[in-house]
Amino acid sequence: MLRLVWFAINKTVDRVQDLMKYFIRNANPFAKCNENQIVIDSLIYGTDTSPEGRCIIRELLHAVLNGAREEESIIKLIHFWDKKCGINYLPEDKNYDLYQLAFRASKESFTDIHFVDTKERPPKKPKN
Repeated sequence: MLRLVWFAINKTVDRVQDLMKYFIRNANPFAKCNENQIVIDSLIYGTDTSPEGRCIIRELLHAVLNGAREEESIIKLIHFWDKKCGINYLPEDKNYDLYQLAFRASKESFTDIHFVDTKERPPKKPKN
């Protein structure tokens, strides 16, 4: 029974991974269609701690990283990462690993950090 559960979870993650790749690739042409360089696509995420939400965020960030490796330009997609105490602010917080992954993905796309609890800017990027 346990093997069946893990099989279902792995199949679900594989499907989410494929969907996030398609999402990144399909969002790109809409941003590229605008000749005036106006950004028309933005994503806001970072505070969902449910297993499903974490899966979507993780696979979205992996799709950004993999899309950049495949030489697809994804610069016009703006990513807003919501940073919140108790969720992704400190290394012991549940979504801190996704926060570090977002910084890795920020090298390939424009990512801005929005502090939900404070107006301060982060002192430095986390170490990978």
